[in-house]
Amino acid sequence: MSNNFSRALRRHHNARLKRRTLNIMTKQWYSHSDEWTKWAAIRRWDNMKNCSCWMCGNPRRGQKELTMAEYRMEECEAAQFVDYYLGLEDNTD
Repeated sequence: MSNNFSRALRRHHNARLKRRTLNIMTKQWYSHSDEWTKWAAIRRWDNMKNCSCWMCGNPRRGQKELTMAEYRMEECEAAQFVDYYLGLEDNTD
């Protein structure tokens, strides 16, 4: 019985995401026909990224750069490192 319920729940969430995607795409792409917008929404309901080019995709894959979260983490670690060692020098006096 739990298998049928989980299947129903999965179908419910899929339909909900398809409606949400259609709503977003209708607001963004108002110049396209309704038929084309429905086709695009059904096609992209599970991943709303329009393309996977090097400009839109993951920066690690395209340009061998850090993501914003990784960049912020490195900055935070560097600041903590400096604060820690500056704090040790102040306590020794």
